[in-house]
Amino acid sequence: MDWLQFVSSVIGSLAWPAVVATLIVVLRSHIGSLAHRLTKLDLPGGTSASFTDLVEKLKNDAENISELRSDNHRTIEIFAQKDKIIDIYKQAHDKMSEIISALPITERMQPSDFIFYKFYRENNNNAIYDLYRQLERGIDSARAAPDESISDTDVKDYEIAWHLFLKEFDKNFSEWKGQRAF
Repeated sequence: MDWLQFVSSVIGSLAWPAVVATLIVVLRSHIGSLAHRLTKLDLPGGTSASFTDLVEKLKNDAENISELRSDNHRTIEIFAQKDKIIDIYKQAHDKMSEIISALPITERMQPSDFIFYKFYRENNNNAIYDLYRQLERGIDSARAAPDESISDTDVKDYEIAWHLFLKEFDKNFSEWKGQRAF
């Protein structure tokens, strides 16, 4: 065997591993995705491989995404109920603050303080104070309640209660203000 035959046999022996190595490097990203889908691999002799059906996997993923969206939509609706109650509470306090802002700066205070000091302490008006405390307990209960326990009816009832309270607050405020000389 001369040296040309030797070089030729070495190149022939190394050619197929070089081709395989080049294909592995070039197709590594595709091989990686195939490896994730590989479910069964039998080697020597009767080499075989089984892969999961990509279409079936995509269908399952789509169903899972659909379920997540419907769950998120329900969660948004539930949080919306709490948010509605909190919004009603904030609007009522804003309305009371607006009414109180008609007073001289030295007489102004937070609505809760005004109800306690001016209506309850000064005028012994237990009814408006007690109603206000019930509404405060209502917002505390709503904040602490399990998300799914707040219904549309709860929101409506809370809104009606604040509406009635604000009418009574406005009436009591006008009477209280009329007794004072500003």
